Amino acid sequence: MALALRCLALLFAGSVAAIVRPARASPPEPPTEIEIEAEAETKAKAKVEVKLASDAFAAGDYARALGHFEAAMALRPAPKLHFNLGVCHQRLSLQAEDPEARTRHREQAIDSYNHYLEQNPDADDRRDVATIVRELGGTPVTNTPIKPVFESGPAPDPDPLPPDAVDAQPVPLPLPLPKPKHGRFGVLLGLGLGSSMITNPDVAARALFMIDLHGGGFVGRKRRFLVAAQTSIFTGASLRTDRLSFWAVHLGLLGEQQWVVARERLMIGLGGVVGLASQSIAQGLNAAPPLCSVNRNTQVAGRNGAELALRFELAALIGARRRGMLTVMLQPTVDVFGPPKNGQDCLPGQSPWDALDITERWQFLLFAGAGYSLRF
Repeated sequence: MALALRCLALLFAGSVAAIVRPARASPPEPPTEIEIEAEAETKAKAKVEVKLASDAFAAGDYARALGHFEAAMALRPAPKLHFNLGVCHQRLSLQAEDPEARTRHREQAIDSYNHYLEQNPDADDRRDVATIVRELGGTPVTNTPIKPVFESGPAPDPDPLPPDAVDAQPVPLPLPLPKPKHGRFGVLLGLGLGSSMITNPDVAARALFMIDLHGGGFVGRKRRFLVAAQTSIFTGASLRTDRLSFWAVHLGLLGEQQWVVARERLMIGLGGVVGLASQSIAQGLNAAPPLCSVNRNTQVAGRNGAELALRFELAALIGARRRGMLTVMLQPTVDVFGPPKNGQDCLPGQSPWDALDITERWQFLLFAGAGYSLRF
């Protein structure tokens, strides 16, 4: 009897265990041909949108590139697409003239970059992207998830796009800080030569020392044309007290077309200056004034006229925002003068400039200089 009861108890326990034991999960069913065809079609459409976005981005049409990247995102979401959306919004923010649109695109760029960081926390460029977010005024996402300890095997790829579709994406490099586009001011120091001065035995001006100051703003759709007020003061580089001294001033308007090349590291400028010119020859401390002279205090000769100049510039752009410019400049100049001031004890029809054997009504000048400019 006891043996029968024990067998019955074992049989009951086995039945209960069979009921409680969970059923083994069945393997997932393979995708059907219809699902495979739909997946391939979606993938092909996403690649087309990425290609169109790449072409638009290369052409500088960031609004159209943004639309195609958004279409690709709707078809096949991917972290790198969030990055590309952020780049497009950032470029549109830099181009926007309306403050409201500029703010909107900047905020959308911050959101897109943060989505990229959230979905791709182990990205090699996460620090660069976080820096861009801070520069745009946002707070980068830093909630990097913990890594599994006991599980083995490679971590799953967070990018749902196939490898070939991801590689086809033209992921731009992180953008630098916004470039200055309002204007610039600078100072240049240089040396020059003036016709009729190089071999003149009476005037200490075989070479000229120049200081050039300019400041103005950028105009045009791309902000590449500089319109600036320009002032240059130059005098004889050798101020010998036993000879006459030479002084001159130019006040003009500088117009210059600029090209930024070599990945925003060099600037080439070509333009010209139109303005007013004034020149004067004065008596040295140990030099007697010539007979034919203005004889007004220490002034020997004076004249006023117009300045016409060509200007060539080559600059290395420095700094995080390429604000600084280390510039070399070449400027050939022609000054045209009106009738000079009359002198005393001069021959009939003679001016103090004629008496000093200096061309009276015009002068050619050539300056070369170097200096520093600041763009803002």
